[in-house]
Amino acid sequence: MEEKPPAHANIAFPPTSGGLPPHPPPSSAPLTVKRE
Repeated sequence: MEEKPPAHANIAFPPTSGGLPPHPPPSSAPLTVKRE
């Protein structure tokens, strides 16, 4: 039984293994947008 979770589920909380860094927390998101 090779039940693999959906792609969106794997991207929801991946261990920085896909190459893309984990999206920053909501606390850092607004800060980065304001700084840009």
